[in-house]
Amino acid sequence: MSRKLSLTLSTLLHAIAMIIYICATDFLYHLAVAEALFGLGSTFGSGADSAILYESLDRTGRKNDYTRVEGRAASLSFAGQAIGCVASNWLYVIDPDLPFRVQCGLYAGRHSCPVASPRTPT
Repeated sequence: MSRKLSLTLSTLLHAIAMIIYICATDFLYHLAVAEALFGLGSTFGSGADSAILYESLDRTGRKNDYTRVEGRAASLSFAGQAIGCVASNWLYVIDPDLPFRVQCGLYAGRHSCPVASPRTPT
């Protein structure tokens, strides 16, 4: 399976899990299914993004920048999670489903952004 397809499946499974969270009426059954889909989605995404980054940097002759670029990406991810923790509290006060709806929108946005492969320098 290609890494791009793996990332696409990861995003789609995460989005489906969020939709199930929003529509859940049965605590045990619905949330168990949502968590299973979320875990499966995480499995598909695990390492695929890092591999694409490494290969892209290698193709452009910037392989030595991998640690720095990956570290910056991780820092931005953690900053986003911190902002999301605070923002989700405010969103929950407005509507308990709103944090999940916003997350679905973020997944949709991530899925709509194509993963470009850099061209090899000539």
